[in-house]
Amino acid sequence: MAKKDVGNTPSDAIDEPMVDDTGDMEFDALFDDISEEFGVVAEADSGGYDALNAALVGTEFEAPATESGGTARLFDIADGAVTESGAADEAEVFGFIKRRFKKRALQAMRALIRKVRSARKYAKCIPQLLKVIAAVKAKRWGTAIKEALATWRCIRRA
Repeated sequence: MAKKDVGNTPSDAIDEPMVDDTGDMEFDALFDDISEEFGVVAEADSGGYDALNAALVGTEFEAPATESGGTARLFDIADGAVTESGAADEAEVFGFIKRRFKKRALQAMRALIRKVRSARKYAKCIPQLLKVIAAVKAKRWGTAIKEALATWRCIRRA
């Protein structure tokens, strides 16, 4: 823990972390942008959507499944779970989505590592950060973004 120097003698040092508000604002701005860009609600869990989807099963309003030819979710495309059918247009779009997710996942991972290393109070978020790192190593960019947002929420609660 960094000590704030308030005098000339070591006995005058106070055990308070030095606060860098500009870093916190930039950190939060990065994850607000990621949440907005990928359509992820940062504060809410998916529990409400799961209940909605369960209620709509068997009705005309049911969301089509990816495997049945419905619209693919961006996170599934970024993770490589959805493959191109071979059309040049489709390959170009899928490549763009994967590159965009990769760039943002790497940005998020770097920011999270810096943040978690900055203070001991974020130590409880390390297991969540390890999930981000594992997803990045596996090149599952969509999963990395989701886990990064979960880690960000953990840091904000700390």
